[in-house]
Amino acid sequence: LMQEFATAQSGLVLTGNSHTTGQALPYQPLVQALRQALPLRDRWGQTLPIWLAEVSRLLPELRTCFSDLPPPVEIAPQQAQARLFEALVEVFRSLASGSPLLLCLDDVHWADEATVSWLEYVTKRLTGSNICLVATYRSHRAAALAEWRRALNRSRLVAPVRLAGLSELAVAKLLHGIGLDDITGQTLARRIHFATGGNAFFVLETIRELLETGQ
Repeated sequence: LMQEFATAQSGLVLTGNSHTTGQALPYQPLVQALRQALPLRDRWGQTLPIWLAEVSRLLPELRTCFSDLPPPVEIAPQQAQARLFEALVEVFRSLASGSPLLLCLDDVHWADEATVSWLEYVTKRLTGSNICLVATYRSHRAAALAEWRRALNRSRLVAPVRLAGLSELAVAKLLHGIGLDDITGQTLARRIHFATGGNAFFVLETIRELLETGQ
């Protein structure tokens, strides 16, 4: 669904994914997104060198693109994260100059603590930024996102979309679309829905398997 939404946009689309093993890698989805934007040198060039230098801690390739960057400022650890947060905001805002930026982050319930903290930070800076953030998470794993969700609700910038499984009727419509008659389709739809719980991916894979095996 997020891919469908992103495909319909005319601006810059950047994506990042979190994984079950990704919590040991700080800022992993943000680094993935920024790496996709490296060819857009003109947009990066609108960011002050001091902020690019900070982001180069996460994305060393920036120093290949901008060989004259100053070294990152060495400051106390408690201030370093705040400075990096601001640098990331400035970079994304620069990438959004000229045309809107859609930042798609998938499975943020698996995001590392630093990424979630940055999401809380950037929420206060989204207004007027030309940035649209789309994030997906599994509600039963969302405890780590509670503070960020509260920040989004306070900002009144969030449009939550709750996704449920396909209904038995929807599964029957899929089967009708591949040529099954109504009686056979309804019987099979009931069995598939029971076996998959309506999970769209499992439903489609089950139908595909049945087709490929002639069942």
